[in-house]
Amino acid sequence: MRSKGFLVFKYALSSLSSTVVDFGLFYVLFLATAHAGGSTFVGWSVSAVVAFYIQKHWVFGLHRATPLQKLGVRYGMGVLLGMALNVGGVWLLCDEMGLSPWFSRVSVALLAWYLIFLFNRYFVFAPSNES
Repeated sequence: MRSKGFLVFKYALSSLSSTVVDFGLFYVLFLATAHAGGSTFVGWSVSAVVAFYIQKHWVFGLHRATPLQKLGVRYGMGVLLGMALNVGGVWLLCDEMGLSPWFSRVSVALLAWYLIFLFNRYFVFAPSNES
């Protein structure tokens, strides 16, 4: 059985990879448009696809022919949840409360990261989902 600490470590590495994509797009788009919410939406959406493949195969180790439709629906729910947490949180902290876009983006991303780890571990990539 995999320990939670080891899974969190592997999940953190997969998140680092997708975060490079996310924040890179956020940076470029924010410079071009000055809209933190829209920039967050695009960066987070692209990084979600990157994270799915890394997490499915490496972090949670679902190597068998797990139906992509089954995982896709569940992962899609997590994407929507994560997107709502990220975009809503950045919008609230930055656009409505006037806090720094980077402070808003980083603080919201950290909270959403752990919540989505739990969601992915226990709902999306649970070993019982493997066929």
